[in-house]
Amino acid sequence: MVGVIGLKPTIILGIIIQFVGTMLASFSTKLWHIYVCQGVLQGVGMAFICVANINIVPQWFAGGKGGKRNVAMGFVAAGSGIGGIVYNAGLQPLLKNHGYHWSLRAQSIMCAVLNSVGVCLIKSRNKHIKPIYKVFDTQIWTNFGCICLFLWVMFTLFGYVTLMYNLGDFTRSLD
Repeated sequence: MVGVIGLKPTIILGIIIQFVGTMLASFSTKLWHIYVCQGVLQGVGMAFICVANINIVPQWFAGGKGGKRNVAMGFVAAGSGIGGIVYNAGLQPLLKNHGYHWSLRAQSIMCAVLNSVGVCLIKSRNKHIKPIYKVFDTQIWTNFGCICLFLWVMFTLFGYVTLMYNLGDFTRSLD
């Protein structure tokens, strides 16, 4: 989508889809509503936001020997994990006092506002780099380093999502 409509419109579309998915989940009355709203809509929205953003930080740092690209990406990954912990700990009192409906509504509003601030501040170097966008590139899928990166991202996301959705229950059990 970044190659078709651009970086910021792709992220804005993701923000809207994620907001709608989380807000609709707050009005859910059945389990399948949660699956559709949070599983599908919020998942698609997060994909539009995160996949579009993953290539921004490396554009601003040199790679290879002496480059700081890996360190910068490490800070990005650490910030994401720390943000998930702080975010869940912050929503815990709202969940405890007002229930999950209001927690999801607050989450959708906070995510939309913070992501909107982020999309206003983001700056890409795509005009200088002129990336080529392909839906499927066999050269990437056969590269061992890229396969390792894909596996690392996949397992990191599994761990992140598991932590994100279980931390509230864990903190509740500490009371």
